[in-house]
Amino acid sequence: MKKNQMFIDIGGAIKEGIVLNNMTQKEVAKAIHVSPQTMSCFILNHRTPHIYDLVAIVQLLHLDIRIVLDLKKDNASQLDHIIYQKVIKLNNKHKEMINEYAEQLLKQEQTHYGAT
Repeated sequence: MKKNQMFIDIGGAIKEGIVLNNMTQKEVAKAIHVSPQTMSCFILNHRTPHIYDLVAIVQLLHLDIRIVLDLKKDNASQLDHIIYQKVIKLNNKHKEMINEYAEQLLKQEQTHYGAT
């Protein structure tokens, strides 16, 4: 890496999106019409996706492109990343418990704020 160049972990963001959407690398690769090997290179940051591929990935995985490209730094996105890093280490039973708790919190929030 040259001096003054910054590293953006696009692959890490893609990996998080894949996990959060309960998909596989292979499924995402097929959906955006790239080979599984190419998708693996994107995730490992060995290759940078073409803009069209990146847009397709972001849309498929419901990601915020500003966060993927490290253009937006806010406490919520940092918290999302911290939570993801911890949850990914849990076993399936505990992940399910976290999911159920999150659903309860969302229902409480909807009731409290009258959201639909």
